Amino acid sequence: MINVQKFNFILLTTSQAGVNLAKGLQRAGHQLVAIGRGYSSDSEPVGAITSLSLSSQFSSDIPISNLSLDISSDITDIISSYRSCLVLISWPKIIPARVLSVNNSCFIGTDPTPLPLGRVRHPLHWIRVLGIKKSQITAFFLVPGVYTGLVISSIPYSLNSRHSIKQDLVLV
Repeated sequence: MINVQKFNFILLTTSQAGVNLAKGLQRAGHQLVAIGRGYSSDSEPVGAITSLSLSSQFSSDIPISNLSLDISSDITDIISSYRSCLVLISWPKIIPARVLSVNNSCFIGTDPTPLPLGRVRHPLHWIRVLGIKKSQITAFFLVPGVYTGLVISSIPYSLNSRHSIKQDLVLV
């Protein structure tokens, strides 16, 4: 039997797909210690989830924070204090190297394309423009440098041509 190490994780997401992943990690025995949902610089929520929808889906003892998409240094304190893995799903900004250098932590990101294909800004928009009907959500380790971390896994998905880009963002 394989001994699987359980870990603490912090989820930063702007999509329901991130919420679904967090639930799956919890079912697998991992500990969700905090959730951050994205806000733009003008304090507008980004993505399809709200704090209310998050709080109804998770235990009340899990802190939910509204974080600027431009990650500030306060997240490094949270990561350090929980010795956590930071998991980003549909997070539209590059994570600063100073955050990625927190000791004893791991950092995982996702992209809605098979990397290295998706190393572009707004990959879902490009998938639409190019008429691509099937793609992959790729999980990879975040390291300093854009999209230079090792790919962990890819999961195929199909796009519905009747969906808007906003509906696609909820999917991935």
